[in-house]
Amino acid sequence: MRVLKGKARQPQGLKLCADTQIATLGTCSASQFRIATFGLSNNIQFNPEHVQKCYTKHVGEGKATFVVEMNRGVQQWSFYVQLSGADPEQLQRLINMSPKADIADS
Repeated sequence: MRVLKGKARQPQGLKLCADTQIATLGTCSASQFRIATFGLSNNIQFNPEHVQKCYTKHVGEGKATFVVEMNRGVQQWSFYVQLSGADPEQLQRLINMSPKADIADS
């Protein structure tokens, strides 16, 4: 198991990245986006399809936890992304972009 951690920086958060060619063509599917963290010591990028579970009990308060699983070469990576202080509407949109995710309200 590899633990990703480090000193917190300000600001921190997630951003959605789209290929500029895709973005200029109009509508985009979730598979055409990547989610990227910023402001962490170990920033990561992943696709919405990599989100396997969303804990959404406190989405109205701007809080959620994503369980992400992805392959990096021959390695399988699993990690949690805990969010707080997010805009509840934007957070719900992000959750809706994760088609494979099981939604847990607890």
